[in-house]
Amino acid sequence: MGVDWFEIISENFIDNYGYPAHVLDRIAAHRLVVMHGVSLSIGSTDPLDLVYLRKLRELAEHVRPVWISDHLCWTGINGVNSHDLLPMPLTRQSLAHVADRVRAVQDFLGRPLILENPSTYLEFRASDIPEWEYLRLLAEQTGCGLLLHVNNVYVSATNHGFDMTTYVEAVPADSIVQVHLAGCTDCGMHMIDTHNQPVTGSGRSIRWCSKKPAASPRCWNGTPIFRHFPSSWRNSPRPKRCVPVFLPMRRRRMRWRAGRSPIRWIFSSAPAMADADLGVLQRWMLSAVTTPGVREVLRVAREAYALDIGDAVKGSNRLSAPARLEIYARGYVLRLLECLRAEFPIFLALIGDQVFEMFASSYVWSRPSRSPSLYALGAGFADFLQSTRPDSGATPGAIEAIPANLAALERARADSYRARGLEGDPAHHAADAITLMISGASLRLPETARLLSLEFDFTEAIEAVRRGDKPAVPAAKPTCYAVARSRYRVHTHVLEPWQLAFLGACGAQGSPAQDACAAAQTVAGCDAAEIWAKLLLWMPAALDAGLVTMTK
Repeated sequence: MGVDWFEIISENFIDNYGYPAHVLDRIAAHRLVVMHGVSLSIGSTDPLDLVYLRKLRELAEHVRPVWISDHLCWTGINGVNSHDLLPMPLTRQSLAHVADRVRAVQDFLGRPLILENPSTYLEFRASDIPEWEYLRLLAEQTGCGLLLHVNNVYVSATNHGFDMTTYVEAVPADSIVQVHLAGCTDCGMHMIDTHNQPVTGSGRSIRWCSKKPAASPRCWNGTPIFRHFPSSWRNSPRPKRCVPVFLPMRRRRMRWRAGRSPIRWIFSSAPAMADADLGVLQRWMLSAVTTPGVREVLRVAREAYALDIGDAVKGSNRLSAPARLEIYARGYVLRLLECLRAEFPIFLALIGDQVFEMFASSYVWSRPSRSPSLYALGAGFADFLQSTRPDSGATPGAIEAIPANLAALERARADSYRARGLEGDPAHHAADAITLMISGASLRLPETARLLSLEFDFTEAIEAVRRGDKPAVPAAKPTCYAVARSRYRVHTHVLEPWQLAFLGACGAQGSPAQDACAAAQTVAGCDAAEIWAKLLLWMPAALDAGLVTMTK
């Protein structure tokens, strides 16, 4: 059966020029795409992140999605990102705050925003509007669309004790643009939105989603479902515009009153338009979630913000207020540990999960993320391991130096995978090594190349993990590496010192081949004729591996 459309996680493709971006380009050329984000943080009292919004807009201009969606939540405050969909206090004050931000984002992106209802594990005592009514008012005031996540309704209904069907039937049908279905995990006293189980939820509510009287078999509440876009769109390599998918949203509402929203506020350093209590509540919750030892943190947070958990969070016979907050605290560290495990698989395989978790947990607690992208999480891991290694590991080749060395190598591989590469550069692939060297052309390191000089030879460890075996402790041996990407595949190359010197002399800005040869000759300690002979033999392989290219 054919696939009519695809949904992408926006943050996975921002600043990503590797194979995922290549695949996305090919998909977008033939199928409809929607962008679904997790880091807009529309409810935060921090100023809107202008850098993130610019990158989101650039991605949208490249992909030309049918729409852009995110979540009704906040992800952090004071520049710290929890990478979780944290719950909003559902009050009139927070509604006005979110509505202002939605209008600003819509004006900045030049298109309507679609917001999804998140799964929640706690409710704030300040909340005085049901979530379904909050969504209705938000859509009415801003013209935004709604992404109804049926499983999230089920999870929240189970955790908080409201009727799922009441929620689903109360959401305004003419504002629903998309529906999500997924599975969750039953933890006994509460449900967790894990997306790794079969679809669950009230059968009646799911049937409502497909049989609402306002919807026809070809439409979702009057909005064409992706499978049933007009044939003129099917035959076109790209959709011409996104307006038709919002037909049920009244035309006057679609114009989001451009120019009325305070776009200048995006640049503001102060949380204007936000209720002061909302900022205090968010700082209090984030400090409890992102600091180890929830109960001790709650005591410190109570002293700092004069806010007790019993005054802020609703408890129940099913789950106490501290237990509800602890769900977010556990999720915070487990989520980030899983990301670090995925980025540093060789290090994980070498030292085992228990020791890796000790290192990674210390890193997560001491250096909270400040980026909308989880990719940036591991950027400082090698430096952290280097700065915290014991003094006994200061001797070159000491076993205590392995963590920092290996983490640096694996981070270089991750950087190379995402960087802008040479795959689409016809001039590079047409280059002739001998001609380049004889002509004296300027050469440079591609953005996908990384050079390292480390204290250990990790070649056998890399191969062992590739085979699925447990690696042995690497030998202490000064080793030169170049990490590079060719044809979207990342390879780790062991270099001779003169080769490292040559590539280092080329640099990211480029250098004449003769100058780079001189640097290699100095390191190799041989005459010019010998180094030129070595380079002429090695350069074809270096070009093919993406280690070097010509300057433009």
